[in-house]
Amino acid sequence: MSIQDWGSVGEIVGAIGVVASLLYLAVQIRQSSAIARNATTQAILGMSAQMNAAAAGDISSVIGKLRPGQELTPEEEFRYFSFWMAVFAQNWQTYYQFSCHMIDSEIFDAYERRTIDNLKQPRVSTFWNANSFRFSESYCEYIESLLERAAQQAVEPDAK
Repeated sequence: MSIQDWGSVGEIVGAIGVVASLLYLAVQIRQSSAIARNATTQAILGMSAQMNAAAAGDISSVIGKLRPGQELTPEEEFRYFSFWMAVFAQNWQTYYQFSCHMIDSEIFDAYERRTIDNLKQPRVSTFWNANSFRFSESYCEYIESLLERAAQQAVEPDAK
């Protein structure tokens, strides 16, 4: 091989290296954008959950009133509403993070079981039906599937 042939091979190898570097950078930029988008979404949903939790305050007395079936005052209804908005906002955040492959399935499964248990409560499912419009379409579809599972578990108590 002549020097010119070696020069041509070197140019080809260099060009392949440049293309590979550009592809690598494109992948890195895409991943970085996804991480930034995920972090922004997490911050927004987390803030929503925190604001609603703050508005709900300590709702132990409200829950205590509901157990024997007493009526809630308008203020207690607001606190109860705020509490469930916080719970569903937190669950929405967890659902979103899981759908972005940012949460381990074992952690997500625990959240899912808790959500199903909550949805078995008539007042919680009523809350959801009245307020589902406040959440994303994919999250609503997910919660609707959990409502179906909750209803099935109520019929088949041994089902998980």
